[in-house]
Amino acid sequence: MSRIDINRAFDVYGEFWVAGQEDKVARGRMYRDETGIRIQLFDDLRPGPSYVPVPGIENSSWEIIESPSVDLLLTIHGHLGGMLGRVTAIECRTVNSTVGRLRGPQEHILMPLRVMVGAHVSGVDQEFTGARVRLHHLDEWAGLKGFALEISEDKKKFKLSYEEPSVESVSLANGGQLTIGQSLSIPPLSVAGGALRRDVWICVEQLPKMTWEEISRTVLRPLESFVTLCLGVQSKLSNIKLTVDGGNWMQVTGGWLQAEPTDGDIGEPVAYLPKIGLGALGNWLDKVAVLGPLPPVVARFSAKQQTVHLETELLEMATVAEGLHAKLFPSEVRLDQKTLDRVRAALGEAVADEEERVRNIIGGMLTHLAEPGYPARLKQLAERVRGCAPEITGKTNRWAAEVSKARNSYAHRTASGFLTEENIDTLFTVIESLRWLLRCVLLLEAGISESYLAKQLERVSAYRLFLGRAVESLPRIYVSRAGE
Repeated sequence: MSRIDINRAFDVYGEFWVAGQEDKVARGRMYRDETGIRIQLFDDLRPGPSYVPVPGIENSSWEIIESPSVDLLLTIHGHLGGMLGRVTAIECRTVNSTVGRLRGPQEHILMPLRVMVGAHVSGVDQEFTGARVRLHHLDEWAGLKGFALEISEDKKKFKLSYEEPSVESVSLANGGQLTIGQSLSIPPLSVAGGALRRDVWICVEQLPKMTWEEISRTVLRPLESFVTLCLGVQSKLSNIKLTVDGGNWMQVTGGWLQAEPTDGDIGEPVAYLPKIGLGALGNWLDKVAVLGPLPPVVARFSAKQQTVHLETELLEMATVAEGLHAKLFPSEVRLDQKTLDRVRAALGEAVADEEERVRNIIGGMLTHLAEPGYPARLKQLAERVRGCAPEITGKTNRWAAEVSKARNSYAHRTASGFLTEENIDTLFTVIESLRWLLRCVLLLEAGISESYLAKQLERVSAYRLFLGRAVESLPRIYVSRAGE
């Protein structure tokens, strides 16, 4: 068990070797600073000879041949004494290498993509069966009870107690088990006082064997996206543990992990775990294959942002809307197969005598002939949220036309130049409507009830502000809610 926090700055000396090559060991150190995690080695562990004597020259001169590639990615095993114990550094790339004259002192700096503490694993092909995860604002979102404070009448006696609350367990479609884990710690008492601290973990265990990439794609990134969609603020990974056998856990870290914020401000969430239940999170993980890579994009735009690039966001959100509809309604077509075959045959016959280039162009145009048009896709997405937030799209037919117009203007550059003062309010409203629409669609896909989501939206000031601005910028689409 690590005795130091590997997600903060550290500097520990030890021994290192390439996985599977224990006969060649190098002394060195692993450290973490503001740039991330690095390994400093005092010998070159990369394979291949580096130096040979130069024939016919006195004083045993050497020259470099077959210098190991700095782009070679290595899996490095190490032992860092009692502070970190066994470590595995995955996909280590050499970022700096210096060698003294006549094979003098060497220094090689390696940058690992990620580091696993507590075991020696094989590398990128290692398979795992479980993950325990902490994210930004997870404690607040989970909202677990258990603490109680008793204060005497004279306010001279205080008693802080804790009883671990029971939590449910949810079975996943792939056989995994989802639950909420809790770890309690007691910082040392001092003359200033003491405290109890509880850390909440999302635990996904008994999974079928998965590589890191598979766990990242099906568990880690989806958890980030879902909590972010619920909160409306970025919820990044802050701590990860993996297991191979379900019994021994190793901690994973890397420069991409971000320390948890200290303020705990979660703004105005639209969904809390105690209200939606762990089943909603289980539904979300079960739909990863259906939703694909789209939720992280929606989550990113649903979170508070310091800067907004409207044209870029419009194109991304408009594209995601089309892709999300295609994934949620794959059977929707505007032509049945019989009609489609007849049209293709007729058009093929009509251009049969044209040159191949023309026939290929026509054939390409026919590829997506049966698919719904973009406005139709938007309308069906709007219908999906009608039970909880029909006001997002106002007069839906006009709204769909406005979104299509904006999308085509910037996707095909039919708009003159870039964004202007005249259309900034309209474009902002279009983007905001897509942001709220897609966010609500995804939360409904997790099984969150329409009634709960509707009540929560009413409490979110950013949502009310969007609707108020929409009435001013697009009055032909949105009407004052007081006048409805």
